[in-house]
Amino acid sequence: MKWKTALGPEDAVLFMLGLEEYESMERLQLAADPVPLSEGFNEPHEGLFEKWEIACQIHDSLMDEIFLAVDGDGISYISPLEIISITRKDDGFGSLMPETALITKKSLAEWIYPMDRFLAEKLYTQNVDLVKKNVQLPIDLNKKAENSYINTIYALSEALIDGLTGHPHSDAAAVLKALDLKGIERPIGEAALANYLKKAFN
Repeated sequence: MKWKTALGPEDAVLFMLGLEEYESMERLQLAADPVPLSEGFNEPHEGLFEKWEIACQIHDSLMDEIFLAVDGDGISYISPLEIISITRKDDGFGSLMPETALITKKSLAEWIYPMDRFLAEKLYTQNVDLVKKNVQLPIDLNKKAENSYINTIYALSEALIDGLTGHPHSDAAAVLKALDLKGIERPIGEAALANYLKKAFN
């Protein structure tokens, strides 16, 4: 995966977390939390189980973003994801199969950056084409500035929709929908905004 310029969702998550050796989310799950054996239960692998949980969170967010990127329900949202190819089911509805998406590493880095700069940098620096172009990531914020930034996002979001519910993803969707109705271009994706709101709630 190191020199590929595009990855599928599972490969992308495993690559970002340095877990390529497991080859799939299913194999990672089996290694992190083995199924019970006839002679008793296997204890979850402590360190690996935590990575499995993180992998699931990133994977779920990526699935949501793929749906928004391809089938945005008519909203004027532009996802940072650049999807090279994706398959739809032959079910009469053309249902999307997000797990089949092939996404460029560059766009994956742009998507994950607001949530985790380290993972974004890994996707950038491991991509030979981007290294040659000297792609620069934004300057990182110090903790005090980051807290101020998050609190500002929270306050503006709350004002925009007259109160937040405390559910980050639904609140983020409502905030971005409000921007759409006002004709204001979305400055951030739903998953990233939900992450900021979650930090503010905590």
